[in-house]
Amino acid sequence: MKHLWIVMVIALFIVVGCTSNLENGSEKDAIKELVENQTGDYSVHVFSNVTLDENFQKKVNEKINEINNQFLKEDGITNVSFIDTRDKEKYDYDKILKLDSYPQILLFQKEEVIFRTSNPDDLYQYFKDMNS
Repeated sequence: MKHLWIVMVIALFIVVGCTSNLENGSEKDAIKELVENQTGDYSVHVFSNVTLDENFQKKVNEKINEINNQFLKEDGITNVSFIDTRDKEKYDYDKILKLDSYPQILLFQKEEVIFRTSNPDDLYQYFKDMNS
């Protein structure tokens, strides 16, 4: 009976340890996938839980073009994506990236989120402040 108890405790530790590794792995995998096409230092990802208005998407793209032309001439933002968080088939971005409002624009430098906003003008202002 004592041996059975020991085996059950060890099995419990193995299951708990593997589960936490899977959660951490999926977070790393999600971020790695977001930045995999990043050719420079930065990438931008816009998360929403509704279909984004075409004007909003256009404004994001315009601000990124302005940022590239004014502040990042040699190494611009080339990886931009719009992600619907309702599709949890692959990753739960709400949980992984702690998204609490929408739309949410995240600026990544390499594999780290360095800025988040819901306003494309704020993204532009971030680079303007950084370069002044």
